Amino acid sequence: MVSVDARVVTSYKGDGSTYSWTPVIKFDTNGSLPSGAHYHAVVSTPAGAPWVEMDCEWVGGSQSNYYQCGGPDFPEEKGTTATGLFPFAIKLRDELKGTDETLFNGKVKINKAPGDDGTPAERAKKSFFYPDHDWALPVGYVFYSPADNFLSTAFWVRGSTNNVQPHVFYKGQDISSLGASPSCRSVAEVGDAYIRTVSPAPRWSLVECGFRSILIKDKGEKFGVQLHYLASSPGEYEIKVLWNNHLSRSLKFNVGPDGNFAVGVPVLYRVRNDDGDRFPGVIVPVAILDEQDGPWDRNAWKTGAFYGNPPQGFTTAP
Repeated sequence: MVSVDARVVTSYKGDGSTYSWTPVIKFDTNGSLPSGAHYHAVVSTPAGAPWVEMDCEWVGGSQSNYYQCGGPDFPEEKGTTATGLFPFAIKLRDELKGTDETLFNGKVKINKAPGDDGTPAERAKKSFFYPDHDWALPVGYVFYSPADNFLSTAFWVRGSTNNVQPHVFYKGQDISSLGASPSCRSVAEVGDAYIRTVSPAPRWSLVECGFRSILIKDKGEKFGVQLHYLASSPGEYEIKVLWNNHLSRSLKFNVGPDGNFAVGVPVLYRVRNDDGDRFPGVIVPVAILDEQDGPWDRNAWKTGAFYGNPPQGFTTAP
């Protein structure tokens, strides 16, 4: 998974009355970094001229593991006040081999919003910058970890991730209520929740939910609760998501007789586990069923999905 954010800098070329921004790129990888190699990222201006180059460092923790390029330690004097579509590339440089390989090319759209205080001119100079991430809202995922063997899903929301309750339906029955309750957490965020001149605030969060009583295959698990096995129950499933007690999302997917996902674009998310293997799964369309995300660009995914790399064969929900 790749995400691009804008780090707001409270000065521009030494001028404290004007705000600027620098990019922050995060990504995960499949497999280990070759000995003697390192990742770096380059970002260009909307006109295509070189702008910044950033080394990428590994960030490991109990909740997430990823590489990050840029951030609080990146020189503030590199900041810009420009907005628009910024091309970027994630690269792997191997000094021992003398190579500098491009792994990913993308483009991120950066917008800005005026600050809260002062005259209109002062507020405009102290604008806050953020990436336009509307392309992600109609894109969802269903997947599982081979080691854990239970169904998971992930989807984006604009705003707070509190009070998200997913339910899985099969043949009209809510099977997620048969055993252990599903658990959800926010695993990625882009944008800035503290920008008050844009409503709703321009923050997009990736919510990941696990269903520990909905398993892929029967491996003899005994959890003391009723279990549902996808492999022995092929067909169409639907995940309905309550957000703040309102029906907000619907994700549909199909399971084949072997327990694998029968229809969908191969998943581009969750590529790392303890063994360094890709999680089996698919990208699925997400139907947005309410207005809690606020106004959003329903066509952004056509050119902006995965930063200008929309997956072949993907279409949004009606």
